[in-house]
Amino acid sequence: MSDETTPREEATADVSAGEMADGPQDASKARREAQGLRTRLREAEAALEAAQSRLEAMQRAEVTRLAGEHLADGADLFVGGDVEMASLLADDGTVNAEAVAEAAKRVVEQRPHWAAPTRYDGPMTRTHKPREFGHLKSSRDPNNEGGGRTWTEAFRQVR
Repeated sequence: MSDETTPREEATADVSAGEMADGPQDASKARREAQGLRTRLREAEAALEAAQSRLEAMQRAEVTRLAGEHLADGADLFVGGDVEMASLLADDGTVNAEAVAEAAKRVVEQRPHWAAPTRYDGPMTRTHKPREFGHLKSSRDPNNEGGGRTWTEAFRQVR
């Protein structure tokens, strides 16, 4: 074996010696960079978690609103643990209105007293004639030209 080194071994030794000289500075720089990346990662994870919780709250509010069309209190849909939020969502994460309606109808079948009160959808006008009170007329009626007693006169007579 000889004491001579090849040029390739010398180059490798020089690079190793250079790395050794810059090692502490490079290691410090790498640690700072890694710490910065870990900090950014934690911040990104926290932002993602906050966004997910906001999304879940909005989804729950929408499901509650839709269930309120069938239930007196839309939040009752989740009482008892029979309905899971995941079963009410479409594949893309949006609220599936049909699934909510079906789930709410199942709850109403099990607990009819939780159903939303029925609403009158008919006309909001009077369809009957006001009652006539015989010969009594309003004292403010301009057409009451002495043709009968007024309500005021009728009450005075009773006292």
